[in-house]
Amino acid sequence: MQDIKPLLAPKTLLALALIYTALLTAVSIMERSDLPPLPVFTFQDKLAHFIAYAGLAVAWGAYWLRRSTPSFWKPFLLVLVLSSLIYGTIIEFLQAQITQSRSADPYDVVANTVGMFIGATAIFLLRSKVGLNNKV
Repeated sequence: MQDIKPLLAPKTLLALALIYTALLTAVSIMERSDLPPLPVFTFQDKLAHFIAYAGLAVAWGAYWLRRSTPSFWKPFLLVLVLSSLIYGTIIEFLQAQITQSRSADPYDVVANTVGMFIGATAIFLLRSKVGLNNKV
């Protein structure tokens, strides 16, 4: 566990969360033709949204938990889920406004929010196992 301590430093986790957010934003507003094709199955787009936003919650949740351990999990989840709802809605709006091959989909916002909730819950419940329960 000592070997990964530098990776768990708040500045490192903040940098990772910002990079993840920037990449997610870039991929979200790219034209579909610029993206690699996904395997075709029903609801693949919603699954991609779910996974991406669960990852976003883990990235920001790891930073937030390392920076200051919340004494109560509900405010932590509420902040992450509300921020997901706002961010996801803005991204959906931008997709409709600045791309020609993508459109806004309210079900994407639902998948984003559920993914964020699951990711936030997972990082909160697993915080002691991954060394996030103590400040650096």
